[in-house]
Amino acid sequence: MSTPSCLVCCAKQPAHCLTLQTSAGKIAYFRCPECSLVFQDPRVSFKEEEVYNADYIQKRSQDPGNPHIARSREKTAEHYYRWIEEFVTKGNLLEVGCATGLALKVAQKQGWNVFGVEVNAKAALIANEVLKADVVRVGNLNDGMFPDKYFSLITLFDVIEHIPHPIEFLSILHKKTVPGGNILFVTPNVDTLSFKILKEKWPHLVQEHLALYSPKSIDRLLKETGFVPKAHGWATKYISIEMLRTHAQHHPNALFYKPISWILGKTPGLAHAVFPFNLGEMFVLAQKE
Repeated sequence: MSTPSCLVCCAKQPAHCLTLQTSAGKIAYFRCPECSLVFQDPRVSFKEEEVYNADYIQKRSQDPGNPHIARSREKTAEHYYRWIEEFVTKGNLLEVGCATGLALKVAQKQGWNVFGVEVNAKAALIANEVLKADVVRVGNLNDGMFPDKYFSLITLFDVIEHIPHPIEFLSILHKKTVPGGNILFVTPNVDTLSFKILKEKWPHLVQEHLALYSPKSIDRLLKETGFVPKAHGWATKYISIEMLRTHAQHHPNALFYKPISWILGKTPGLAHAVFPFNLGEMFVLAQKE
């Protein structure tokens, strides 16, 4: 069987990179020789409803009723929305994959006019309750959901790696962004030492992560779809011991989560703390041309 073409630059014959063993079976990943994208074989698909089901909120630590989880998510959002004010004038904001609305709540408090899109219907319902407004749409972002040239900022926290057709997806983001508007990604970075060392045990290798980017491949994607990269960097994310334990439970390949959460949980002052934690993630800010 021939190998698939790259999802970003369409280069032919990417090399087999690794094989991930999951509950759904073996998943092959390929690396593009041109842009360095690491991606699943697009000819092998899974049922979206089986992954983004009612349990997804708990598995991905998005429960707004849990104070340790809520504070971690909110502190991460506070960091980015404070920082982004240096580059973007407040206006209409769209978060794609907004989950239960914890990050949008922060943006709302800071003066943004917020909207969201979420594939999980239960999470979207909770998000509208959290925001006290009917502003979160259910489903995958499509061309008819919002007006064109409407958003001054679109954010995607841990989302772009879930997108099966990134060129088409960013083309929609481009249409929905005002001239000179910005998009912000936080996503795993395969150009890190943690990925090179851990390989199949890297915690970001999960069934629903269809494409994993490096600064080179994300820049190529942005340029192909009419965006100009403005900034890259080491992602600032906050986490709690409880979130680490949840990840350990639902990421059996990332075995090191268990000892890390156990050690940190026994450390005085950290059992209920929120602290920065990054294992190979980046942020990317880009502007619409």
